[in-house]
Amino acid sequence: MTKRFAVIGIGMAVLASVAIAGTQPVLQSPAASEGAAGARFALPLDGTWTVLDEYMNPGDFFPSNPWSYTSATPVTFTITDLFVISDQFEIYVDNNYFATTPAVPDWPAYTNDPFDPMYWYNDPDLALASGYYSSGVYVLPAGAHDVSIRNIHIPPMDATGAPFPDGTVAFKAVPEPASLALLGLAGLLAFRRR
Repeated sequence: MTKRFAVIGIGMAVLASVAIAGTQPVLQSPAASEGAAGARFALPLDGTWTVLDEYMNPGDFFPSNPWSYTSATPVTFTITDLFVISDQFEIYVDNNYFATTPAVPDWPAYTNDPFDPMYWYNDPDLALASGYYSSGVYVLPAGAHDVSIRNIHIPPMDATGAPFPDGTVAFKAVPEPASLALLGLAGLLAFRRR
């Protein structure tokens, strides 16, 4: 009986640690993203935000693509624009189109200054909750996969409409808790049979 409660307690601790994983952003600079052709970056599966601010043109993929992950369960992938309002993204899994974040109005719809602190967030959690930024939550498939992000809209710098020279995005990934709970239950059943 004691062993059963110990296994349940460990399973609940694992689920809790996944649910409250750190949210401190990891900044990926343009210099860090320059590397050999075919280089891959590990997609953290602990809920940590990864923030990219890279030089690019509208329609370009972020230079630090792809981000690779391996998970026995589906993965919840959260993505949001950051800093100046209105970057919009397409997500690709294994080079196949997967999803597009919704279009939102450019910053001139809200303010005369793209850096107005009322509409400019550098915290991914605040940007996601604000409703001003293009964002979404998607379920990526289980297994070993590559995720790439394409910036299909970069906000204008000023009234001329010329886009900023960089694109910004924040994203995080976490294995689905429901799937982890099922794995925990399967482990309990296997343990009980012994």
